[in-house]
Amino acid sequence: MPAPKPESISLYRLIHQDNLEILLRRGALHAPNFTPDDGLSYKTIHNPNIQKSRNSFNIPCGPKGTCHDYVPFYFGPLAPMLLQLHTGQVKGYTDKQSHLIYLVANFQQFAAAGLNWAFSDGHGIARFTSWYASVDNLNKVDWNTVPIRY
Repeated sequence: MPAPKPESISLYRLIHQDNLEILLRRGALHAPNFTPDDGLSYKTIHNPNIQKSRNSFNIPCGPKGTCHDYVPFYFGPLAPMLLQLHTGQVKGYTDKQSHLIYLVANFQQFAAAGLNWAFSDGHGIARFTSWYASVDNLNKVDWNTVPIRY
């Protein structure tokens, strides 16, 4: 039986702990295509091949653009990239999971703030993933799968 959409939805952004000071100094999270050229060195934890694909993957709804025009968040705390980092599948990442932290936001407050956004019902660059830009489509997310640990 499908799980209903939660009344309150948390959004999770995984970052390296060394980046927290940078985010505080900048005063904001920035999408890759809009990162200030301020000389601050951001420690990447992302898979370079996936990032290359995201830079050219077009979002078909909402404000549109590419994945790199957005700051990505997950609906659940068990992000697939967390497993990749833990198992050494991210080239250049040698720190432990204990060096990672989640920034957590409330979806309803985010949506009510009038910011531009879109969400997918799966991995952002997967061909079978659908994209949405309306809170009315949150029922398209498989809320049974979001908290699963695998």
